[in-house]
Formats: sequence, structure tokens, C-alpha cells
Amino acid sequence: MNGFDVSLSPTQLEAVQEELKLLEEGLKNRALRAGLQEVAKPIVPDMKSNVAVLTGDLKQSLGRRVLSKRLKNLYGIPAQQQGVFLGAVRKVNGYSQDYIARLVEHGVEPGYRNVKRNLKGHRARRQDGRYVFYSYESPGIKPQPFMKPALNRHASGVTTRFYKGLGDFMDKQRKRGAIT
Repeated sequence: MNGFDVSLSPTQLEAVQEELKLLEEGLKNRALRAGLQEVAKPIVPDMKSNVAVLTGDLKQSLGRRVLSKRLKNLYGIPAQQQGVFLGAVRKVNGYSQDYIARLVEHGVEPGYRNVKRNLKGHRARRQDGRYVFYSYESPGIKPQPFMKPALNRHASGVTTRFYKGLGDFMDKQRKRGAIT
């Protein structure tokens, strides 16, 4: 998963840790998620503006999503850490677009493809021995990166956006009376 290396000075880190120690665990997680959401906010529109559009499905599927417990387990991220996933996060017309996003971002090498096709169509469970085997030459797809350039363009203001999101969340919680 793509991410940023955030570096803080020791005084900034100590100040953030002191403020976060005052919060309860759930509030701390929500504060970190708010900061990460603020970091990701300008990246998604940039990705959408630079993606190659054929049908528009890939562009519709781009977004950001907070990593759930299941996804953290899948990616090997400890449960207590927070994360935001940027990319093809929505299904469009019932189909996930993450595979297409990978093909567009990284491209496909040209070469031969071997295919075993069931003549009954998509009902591949019914095995009656009627298969067609054929191969074809694929010209490949040139990479048209749209995610990595968007991340690189917005990498400079990560810490300021994170602290802005964190501060906005804290101000909102203070107004509600959740923290003093």
C-alpha cells in the first residue's frame, strides 16, 4: 500500500503524544483517522482528474476509505494502528474496479495468452467436455499512472494537513464537551 513517511521533530512528537495521552483510546483513534482523512482529501480529486477515462467506471470508483479491522488483518497492519486506503474503493455497476486500476497504473506486458473457454458460456460448473482452447497475442497496455503522481504532488503538505485535521477534530470535540 502506498503511504507517506511523516517526520516530526522530537518536540512536536512529544507535544502530540502528551495531547493524545489525555484522550481515551476510542477518541484517540478517531482523532488519528480525522488527521489521515485530511491528508487524503486533496489526493483523490487529483487522481480522478488524471485517470484515463474510457467508460468512467474507474473514475467513479476512486475514493478513500478508512481501513477496517478485516482489511488491517488482510494487509498485516496491527489492529491498534490507523490507516486510510486510497484508490478504487467502490464497486461500479456491481464490479470492483481495483484490478482495472492496477492494470492502468502499471500496464501489462505484451505476450501470448492461452485460453480455455467453456462453450456453455459463464456456466463453467457444468463440465460436459466441450471446451475450446485457443491462444492470442496481446499487444499489452502502456502504463498510465494516476495514483503515484497524485501522491507525489501532494506529499509536501502532509504534516500540515494532518495537524489541521487533528486540530479541527479536537476543536469539534471541545465544542461538544467530549474533552476539556
